[in-house]
Amino acid sequence: MIISVTSKRGGTGRTSVAIILALNLAKHHGKSVCLVDLKQSNDIIKLLKLKTSATIDNLITPLGFGGEFTKVEDNLCKYDAIDILPGTCIQLPTYLYKSSNYVLALLQYLSQTFDFVVLDIDDAMLYEDLKSKQLGMYPLHVLDQNMLVVAEYQEDMRTGGLEGLILVNKVNDKVFPGRSEYSKNFDTKSLYFLEDSLAVRNTLNRVDRRKGINFTAIVKTGFYKEIDRIGTRLIEVAPRFERVEHTYVDKNSLFYEPPKNKQVVNKKPAKKSFLARLGIRR
Repeated sequence: MIISVTSKRGGTGRTSVAIILALNLAKHHGKSVCLVDLKQSNDIIKLLKLKTSATIDNLITPLGFGGEFTKVEDNLCKYDAIDILPGTCIQLPTYLYKSSNYVLALLQYLSQTFDFVVLDIDDAMLYEDLKSKQLGMYPLHVLDQNMLVVAEYQEDMRTGGLEGLILVNKVNDKVFPGRSEYSKNFDTKSLYFLEDSLAVRNTLNRVDRRKGINFTAIVKTGFYKEIDRIGTRLIEVAPRFERVEHTYVDKNSLFYEPPKNKQVVNKKPAKKSFLARLGIRR
């Protein structure tokens, strides 16, 4: 299942939510999880203070220019119980603007390999560049309480314009006492509120390069309890997003593996390429 943690603006705490959600699914629910950074700023690696030469750009850019494929596993870095595919800091990410078809195929491959693929991605890239509905991505929209005063977001929330789950982050009851007015209009399993947690912010700001995040400290917070509710909900809906059966694709596609049985009894129509089976045109 592919979960796209997204937002229509920066500063909502989206990256922190993506990291802690991925750790929750892996450590508390026993799932295999790959966290993918699809933002130019490469915030995941910065926040976790990881040093690695691995990047999604190593996988995608060579393909966009006719180069050879590098194994996905060679560009994943391990962090605690999750695998991470880091983003890239180049100004104009070719893996989105020039090679989005390859990214779709890459995400399809990851979804066949892991129980959950968690994306940290901008809203515009999600819908315009990646044509997310082709892969059946399940969005988790991260808002903050200040965004709720904007008519556009209020209308989206009332009419169901925001599909998937809605998470309102950094909520302060003294500043935003009317959350019950929003809650009563929603299925309790689709709308979530995270308190403005000083404990979580302090923990994330003090990441130890050798030990990583103090996950034990975060687990004790109300912030984490709500993240765990989201993780539980995602596991409930996961069966609707069954993995696509493994397919063999031609040598020019992202993932290639030759057929194990080379004997051909009856000549059958040629199989569609991996990208074609996804409904993607080159």
